[in-house]
Amino acid sequence: MIKKAFSFFSLSAIAIAIVSLSGCYYDVEEDLYPDSQLPTACDTSNVRYAVEVKNVFDARCNSCHAGVNASAGIRLDNHADIKTYLDQTGSRLLSSIEQDGNASSMPQGQPKIPDCEINQVKIWIANGYPEN
Repeated sequence: MIKKAFSFFSLSAIAIAIVSLSGCYYDVEEDLYPDSQLPTACDTSNVRYAVEVKNVFDARCNSCHAGVNASAGIRLDNHADIKTYLDQTGSRLLSSIEQDGNASSMPQGQPKIPDCEINQVKIWIANGYPEN
């Protein structure tokens, strides 16, 4: 009888240990949502100033190139000033953000901005930099 009770408790303890240890699983976001880690596609089919381009300038340029005290007098915080700058300098803005060596690399002291954002700005400029 003692032997049966001991084996019952042993089996019970093993079963409880297995169930308990299986509960020690840590959720890993990449395992639970594998598609969320995929890079998003770069949409260059309908590039608009008010959406894509303004967001690039706001995120990457306007900490230095905005307002009356804009660095080097280059304002990139509104369409009118960007248009004037592009009309006067042509491809200098693209050379800066592509960091191709033909103009000062921008953002200054920072890595090159993502190719997708560069391509969006490039397409917008090629389309005549409309205020859309």
